[in-house]
This record gives sequence, structure tokens and C-alpha cells, in this order.
Amino acid sequence: METKISVVIPAFNAEKYIKKCLSSIKNQSFADFEAIVVIDGATDKTKEIAESFAKNDNRFIIIEQENKGPSGAKNKGIDFAKGKYITFVDSDDYVDPDYLQTLFDTVKDVSIAICGFYTETSDGTVKLKQAFNPEKLTAEQILNRLILSENAFGGYDCNKLYLLDLINKEKIRFLTGQKYMFEDLLFNFRYLKCIDEGRCCDVCTYHYVHHESEGMSRGIGDINSKWLHYTDALDIILSEEDNRYGEFMYKVRMAKVWHCATAVRVLAHFNEKHSDKYKEMRRYIGKNLIKYLCCKYLPVKKRLGGVLTYFCPKLSFVLWNKGR
Repeated sequence: METKISVVIPAFNAEKYIKKCLSSIKNQSFADFEAIVVIDGATDKTKEIAESFAKNDNRFIIIEQENKGPSGAKNKGIDFAKGKYITFVDSDDYVDPDYLQTLFDTVKDVSIAICGFYTETSDGTVKLKQAFNPEKLTAEQILNRLILSENAFGGYDCNKLYLLDLINKEKIRFLTGQKYMFEDLLFNFRYLKCIDEGRCCDVCTYHYVHHESEGMSRGIGDINSKWLHYTDALDIILSEEDNRYGEFMYKVRMAKVWHCATAVRVLAHFNEKHSDKYKEMRRYIGKNLIKYLCCKYLPVKKRLGGVLTYFCPKLSFVLWNKGR
């Protein structure tokens, strides 16, 4: 009998968090699932902790590979998945007991289900509760609410349930090969272009945990290649522009200015202004500066930050770093 839902959990050196993550999956009220834990070259006790779950519950499947990053781990999980539907859970996050049941009840006759989520700190302090009105939406409406929206669904691959057959039929995979950011937004863009409708619900069941010393801001203490590739996935989305999705593409362009500014101020701080990528990103900010200043989807503080970064990137870094 076909498994209903495959849950893919990429795991790299997650010994501090993965037990809570896997326990939250094990305790789902919806029992017909397989949990595929992809050990992505972990060198700590991540594998041993995951194996302890597999030993006592045959729904847990452990796969090992050399370190290829989250995208490579998710792709490996997709390759092994056997469910009708598939969802993704990061190993340092966790889900409520009704996470899978909520998504399964929501997907019904559509091709993607979206649940609400919490953003919280490692001590459990909730910083944001993002809930949605329950409604059926077109793929275009969902795209327009992925980013830069007051009630954004998030470009994440978590908090969503997808059709596995469609992913495989359309050969949709996550980008690998370098330190991409926003590869999940590109994944969603390519998926949503292939469907007609989706549905969101008013229940928050996914918990994004920001570990302050280990989140996306890590690496600011040194200079590394991620800042030079910070907007590459956004560039790929823009290169696949489809005139059916004008509002979404506009938001991606404005998001690119925002994230170019982040990269430019960090690179300037580390005296990397000589790089071609730095110059390219700064040019992009300048080219779109007026549109960015007028962008109604962004708060004034972020818009002014983009202007300051363009003219005074090092000063902008000092102010931005203090405010993080």
C-alpha cells in the first residue's frame, strides 16, 4: 500500500536539535508517513541519534551521503521517497503533533497545501506567528504571497505539502553545486508554474527555530564565498521570467535589491570591493534604486538601508550589524 506522506529531514551536525525534531515527527497524529533522514556528512552524533529512532520505528529511514549541503540532502530524500505527498522539515526545527494531519486535510483536491508557522528563538520565545485565512488560491495568487507580503506564505519548502509524482515528472529539484540562498524559493516557483490551485489553512503547526549563533548570519565574522553567491538563485528565477507572473517577478527584483544590499555591505566591510560580483550587485542596486525606494512591499527602514548601502556601504554595515 502506498505511503501517504514522505517527510524529508536533511541533517548535518544537528546533534543538539535533531532529537526534538524527530520526536515531533514520531508523535504525529497522522501515522501513515515515512521519515527519510539524510545524514549529510555529519561528523557529530547526528547519525547515532537518528538511528535510535529507526531502530524502534520502521517508518524512519536513514540515508548517508558525503556533505552536499541542504539542497543535495533534500534531493537525495526526494529520490528515495515513496509517498503520494512530500514535505520537508529542517533538523533544527520541529512540528506540532497535527502537522501532517493538517496538511493532509488541507490538500484535498489541490496540488499544494500550506500551513501557518511560528518563528521562535532557541529558548522557545515566539517572535512571529504567521497564520492564514483558510482559502483555495490559484498558483499565481500563491506565488504573489510567497515573499514581500504582509501575510506571506514564505518561500520555504517547509510548511508545505507537495505532490511527489509531479515533482518527479517535472524533474523539479533543489539547486546544488555552490552555497545558494533562496533555493527553496526557486523550487516553489518551478513547482507552482506546473499546477493550477493550492489551499492554505488557518492552523500554525510548523516551528522555525532561529539559533542566534548558528543562523544565516554566521559567516559574518569571516569572509566566505556565500556572500558572492547570495543572490544567484534569485537571478535564476529572473532568468526564467514568465509574463504570467508580473507581480511575483517584480517582488523578486525588489528582494534582489534588498539582498544585494546585505551582501554589498558585508563585502565592503571585509574590503572585497574589487570583486566583479560586488561591482555587479552594487550596480544592480543603483539601477533599481528609485523603484526600490517606492516599493510598497518593503518597510521604510529597509528601503533607506538600500540607499545608504549604495552610497556608504561600510557605514551601512556598522548600523546594520548593530541592529541584527
